[in-house]
Amino acid sequence: MSKDAIFSDAGSGGLANLTDNDVRTSWSRSGSPYVQFYLGDSPVTVKSVSLGYCRNTQSRRQYYFDFYVSDNGYDWTKIAGDGWREDNLGKGHVMGQLVSPGAGNSEEDYETFVFPEGVRARLLRVCMYGTRMGQGSSSTTANAYWSIDVETE
Repeated sequence: MSKDAIFSDAGSGGLANLTDNDVRTSWSRSGSPYVQFYLGDSPVTVKSVSLGYCRNTQSRRQYYFDFYVSDNGYDWTKIAGDGWREDNLGKGHVMGQLVSPGAGNSEEDYETFVFPEGVRARLLRVCMYGTRMGQGSSSTTANAYWSIDVETE
């Protein structure tokens, strides 16, 4: 994915860290930011999106997010896939795998979400909603990722 094809409503600082394939770099924002990928002038088939989650030195985390696609940048469709975990808060978001505490990021904290067949788009957004801390329903607005990879054909 081209670094020029990525945008965030939370500013562009550090966005290149999401596409540099380096587990030592990361991008983080609090709140509910999104990262948007421009996939081309014509719709392409979106095969999957892979996320590299950052670790927290103190506690386990699970990230909350949603995927949206669009052809025009105005009308967005939320994508849900078979086997994707729903969040434990009942808000209808996707919940990522459990990320163990530790220093530094790890390639084992990388998860791929295969899209249903036939999803085509010019734009893709990853909307982020923070993390679940530990095993309960406590959550934070922290969003920290070391990679977002979009596979298209």
